[in-house]
Amino acid sequence: MLERWQDLLRAWAGDLSYRQEMGLFAELFVLEIISAVAGRFDPASWRGPAREPKDVVLRFHWVEVKAVAERTAAVTINGLDQLTDLAGTSGYLAVLTVVEDAAGTTVAELVEQLSARATDPSMFVAGLAQVGWPASGEARSWSVTAMHVVRADSCPRLTRDALGIVPAGVANVRYEIDLRLLRGQALPGGAALLASIGEMS
Repeated sequence: MLERWQDLLRAWAGDLSYRQEMGLFAELFVLEIISAVAGRFDPASWRGPAREPKDVVLRFHWVEVKAVAERTAAVTINGLDQLTDLAGTSGYLAVLTVVEDAAGTTVAELVEQLSARATDPSMFVAGLAQVGWPASGEARSWSVTAMHVVRADSCPRLTRDALGIVPAGVANVRYEIDLRLLRGQALPGGAALLASIGEMS
């Protein structure tokens, strides 16, 4: 089935940059953890393809996912809404250290795992197409060497409420958070925490 989807989307395939593929791998990796225990994956929860502020939005929780390299010093936050509270939910920032690893996992393998439990496979396929997968380049394998999950409300963050009135014409606000600080604030058992979030969704 996966092969048929790849053939269907081949004409739309773009060239994902190295960083984009890292980011896609990280998002799918988190979705795999969240959906594994529940045994189902709702593609509507994956908001990354639509470029919404949060990458994953569930019934009671949301997760913003960041992929970083081993020597990365800071995480870039894109906009004032990315770490802003979402009514009725608890938010988390998940920072995954991702490295290219011949013995690791490919994006295609994660796609296959998620598609097997997707409640709406066609929606998942559409989301993948939006982010430019399958890419036409050589498939890479990746491994996650570290995962740090931090409560969004404990992160040093810029929000509209914190700043007050944002001047008209100001757009594309981006800022960086020191990764050492985030690691110090990380909750224990990040993967287990994400799995428990999936159980409650």
